[in-house]
Amino acid sequence: MVKRLSILTLLVMFLVLSAGISAAQDPLVYTVAMTEAHTKLVSQSPYVSPTPSCNASLALDAKGPLAKFVVGVSAGHKSGSYIPRHNLYAYKITDPSAKGPKKTVLIQTGNHNTETTGSWSFQGMVDFLLSSDPRAGWLRRHGEYYVYPLVNPDGRFTARGRGNPEMLEKGILSGSGKSDHNRVWNRQGQGLSTIDALTAAMQKDTGKKVDYYFDFHDGSEIKIPFYNTVPDLMDSPFSQAMIALDVEITPHASNGDPGMGRIWGMTKEGLNSKFACTPESAPKHPGVDVNMCVSWGRYYGIALYNTLINELDAFVYSPAITEEHTQIVARNPYVTPTPSCKAALALNPKGPLAKFVVGVSAGHKSDPYIPRHNLYAYKITDPSVRGAKKTVLIQTGNHNDEPTGSWAFQGMVDFLLSSDPKAVWLRRHIEFYIYPLVNPDGRYTRKGRGNPEMLEKGILPEGGSCDHNRVWDRQGEGLSTIDALVIAMQKDTGKKVDLFFDYHCCGGYFYTVPALMDCPYCRAMIELDVGIPPKASDGHHGMGRIWSMTEDGLNAKYAFTPELNGDTVIHCLNVGRNYAIGIYKTLNAPVRKKEPALITTH
Repeated sequence: MVKRLSILTLLVMFLVLSAGISAAQDPLVYTVAMTEAHTKLVSQSPYVSPTPSCNASLALDAKGPLAKFVVGVSAGHKSGSYIPRHNLYAYKITDPSAKGPKKTVLIQTGNHNTETTGSWSFQGMVDFLLSSDPRAGWLRRHGEYYVYPLVNPDGRFTARGRGNPEMLEKGILSGSGKSDHNRVWNRQGQGLSTIDALTAAMQKDTGKKVDYYFDFHDGSEIKIPFYNTVPDLMDSPFSQAMIALDVEITPHASNGDPGMGRIWGMTKEGLNSKFACTPESAPKHPGVDVNMCVSWGRYYGIALYNTLINELDAFVYSPAITEEHTQIVARNPYVTPTPSCKAALALNPKGPLAKFVVGVSAGHKSDPYIPRHNLYAYKITDPSVRGAKKTVLIQTGNHNDEPTGSWAFQGMVDFLLSSDPKAVWLRRHIEFYIYPLVNPDGRYTRKGRGNPEMLEKGILPEGGSCDHNRVWDRQGEGLSTIDALVIAMQKDTGKKVDLFFDYHCCGGYFYTVPALMDCPYCRAMIELDVGIPPKASDGHHGMGRIWSMTEDGLNAKYAFTPELNGDTVIHCLNVGRNYAIGIYKTLNAPVRKKEPALITTH
């Protein structure tokens, strides 16, 4: 779980406490005032603007600080339990500098009066979208997020029930005669102030073309968070992405009620949404607190990133994506620069990733123009665990048009940094040396298998083909990537490597030399029964995995080239995860009788 509250979350809590609301009395409270406080904060972001339907003249105070974000006003209630009228807010999140087609995502909360943990999770998703996380930056460049932070403010003001007095007075009730604000979204035009204003706003804002629709809720007795979606979407790309995150949140099938927001949102009369779900936070979770609720919302943002990057970029894995992922993992306490890293080597020695740089590529000045790129490296291990550890080296990006290999590489790295008990064990017993893109100039072009520097300097394998994975034994001949990376790898590992992985595509297997076909790792992968068998190949002496096993290379005990096809990014990520589990199964399995130690400890 995320252990830190965002700055936005802390500021909202401070504003609420300053207003006299005691978090000690109700630590999960989320009032109308808190919605306004959070909306004021996010409105200051350069990525936040009013939606097309916003109109200051609609606001209770047309000159108020949030008037330009108002799409309507609630009815309030004058007699009995007095309820003041409330502004209905909306805003859009996107990067205005990014042009071109974008996905349309609608996010709302506050249908039900007492479901405050849902509002905290809603805030977690919004805060993530506005954060400095590289994934959030990517989402802002590729999506427009229409946000409606409290759709039933009169109900939330009462802090009880599921509807509001206007519904009762006008008889606009659910099919079973109950006052439930999330059963009347299909009753537009019948005089209910919130529904009429918000449905008109949502349809104008999105043009009735929504890709993803999220309506945050919670359930009073729920102990584990989940989300409801229609049965046909249980295996959708978003559902696969959320399951792959392995963070407790799972999809539940529910056809729902025709008046529910998510069901109405998918109709032609609604928003024609392609995907819709109702995230349900868990107020009865054993460890529930504001931080946990916020983290659930953040996970919806991350799952959306993993979904959209597959939809929009297909299998592209560019140098920019490598940098974004490296920025993400660099924040992890188990990630440090390798011994060969030096900020002075970086293109920008003061850049955010400078301390992870081991060299720079050559680039190319003309036809085609290719900018120079940093060559990155980092180490993954648990620094609190001392003593001898195994050494594993992982690299990818030799070939320019093999992005599925890079996605599988990312899946392996993400698993190694996860909270899975197997990953924890691996970090305690292994040092992983990671080189996330070994031929960035080639990947920049997205075609071929080498780069212009190889051609210009004539550093080519026999036969004259330009192939970056045939020249690893050509150190010292002036090829910028090979010279820098070979020196780095040898310094980082002391030329003593237990397992070497070089991710490629295409295929559904991994190459190794014939003598290793029955090695412990190959047996472990076969026993996992995940459809990834070993395949024998002596390879070429200039290949990374062959060079790595030589005395002039890294003296690797075992070396493999994962080759994979993939239908989706999620599939590739899962394949990488399985390769990591294979390492765990190899090293943590009982030693069989009359068999040498699995891997020699250096």
